Amino acid sequence: MAGIFEPTQGTMLRIPDYSDRITSITSVKTPFLRLLKRGAPLATTRHSWNVEVYPVEAASASVDGADTSSFTYMPRYPCETFIQWVKSNGWQVGTIAQASATAGVAKNREKPNQILKDGIRFNLMLERLLLSTQTHQAESGLNPYKLEGALGYLDATSASPLPSQAKIDAGAKFTGALSTFTPSALETMMVSAARVKREPVDWTGIVGDRIQRSMSMWAQKVVDATANTTYFPHLNMDQQDAKLVQVVNFFKFDQGTCRTLPSYYVGCDLTSGEPTAYSPRSGIFVDLNQWETRWQVPTTPREFPDLGGGPRGDTQAVLMLVCMSAAAQGLVYTQTD
Repeated sequence: MAGIFEPTQGTMLRIPDYSDRITSITSVKTPFLRLLKRGAPLATTRHSWNVEVYPVEAASASVDGADTSSFTYMPRYPCETFIQWVKSNGWQVGTIAQASATAGVAKNREKPNQILKDGIRFNLMLERLLLSTQTHQAESGLNPYKLEGALGYLDATSASPLPSQAKIDAGAKFTGALSTFTPSALETMMVSAARVKREPVDWTGIVGDRIQRSMSMWAQKVVDATANTTYFPHLNMDQQDAKLVQVVNFFKFDQGTCRTLPSYYVGCDLTSGEPTAYSPRSGIFVDLNQWETRWQVPTTPREFPDLGGGPRGDTQAVLMLVCMSAAAQGLVYTQTD
């Protein structure tokens, strides 16, 4: 640590020395992966479950002593999805790199540093995968098992693998221009989902940054007597600070509540992992009680034999994403402003 002596104060002001640190400019947060509960470990390559829908039935009057002459069966609808074996792009440390000290990494510490960073990158890969439009598939020849992404379950680009009784309601999907996604549009989505569930919904929104900004600005508008819509600032003033407040991440309607979390991994390209035009403008609005990950092989770092060029390895996992029912969930999927 360097220091500057200030004679007028008689104190030593400590100046931190950042020359021996690595500064990462990329966030390592994975909100969707973190929020998802973990189901029971898997012993097979696929997982099956059933969904039920309680029918709408009237309470009819009966004559005293009358027998029941007909009986109804409570139907169940089968669902199924598959695992996916996911591997990182791997790491390798050369002999000179391991023996050298560099900024942020001491001598002989490059290998554990690379293992750690590979695990972080792997979690970001999983976040992109779980929030993708990928459609699941069973392994066949050279075609590997694939899991179903969240946008796949919600019918973003293709039919969900869920039976029709468990699919997202058409009214809970918004695919118009982002400029037309208004509070009433979100309320319409909630109405559709609540009527399916027959109670108010409790949603967590994993949303792109542009849709989050658009939703935050809902609270910054005022309509005057001549129906002109203008923006106005919200100021939070007290003796300690003065802030311009333009963040809204909680929305409450008669039909339910929604809390939003910004994400930069919604609808990324399945090949490159890069954001698409949909990524900043789209979002999923989900009841987290209906979602879980199930793991056959937990996230595991592996080390391979050194073939002469230095130690090497990767990170792997075998998992699936399960949406037990999308019937009371919501989706905004658009690429236009």
